[in-house]
Amino acid sequence: MKRLAILLIPMLAVGAFTATAHADKKAKKGSKHSHHGHANKSTAKVKGKGIVIMEAMADDLAFGAFEEGDLFADNDFKIKAKVKADGSASGTAAFVFGEEFSSVFGADVITLECEIDTATVLEDGTIVLQGQAFEQDFAGGAVIFEEIAPFEILVDSTGLFTLRWCLLPAFDLEITKGHLKAK
Repeated sequence: MKRLAILLIPMLAVGAFTATAHADKKAKKGSKHSHHGHANKSTAKVKGKGIVIMEAMADDLAFGAFEEGDLFADNDFKIKAKVKADGSASGTAAFVFGEEFSSVFGADVITLECEIDTATVLEDGTIVLQGQAFEQDFAGGAVIFEEIAPFEILVDSTGLFTLRWCLLPAFDLEITKGHLKAK
């Protein structure tokens, strides 16, 4: 029953989790990033891969695993997304969290596979990517936990980005090796 609650609670939060980004405006048809004003063309693209340090932006109130300001090194990421003028998006993001972060949840490694299906381009150029993420936690080579939960990735015009999923607070991600481009 506890495992069912862990899976259901994040799914029930989907509506509240996605509402804030949709309050901002969608990419406009004919914006400087669109191609010939066609709604089916992409208005923004995000692409990158590398290694990041994650900084917790708030205390973990759901699980009590970390506090605001805690840093977690050696996390791999890869992201590729296209944003359309109508607010739809396509692409994926993948994260493999290192030992520092994974160990606070009793895992050797945690993976997060994100399917991007919605996006918003804010006035300042920040791109908000959303969809469903599939998380798997591994220990001793076996899966010890898995869930599907909403996620949100924000990428600003300078390439700085944040990640939020499940019931966890957002993390600022600092690239230590690799690159991230948003245009």
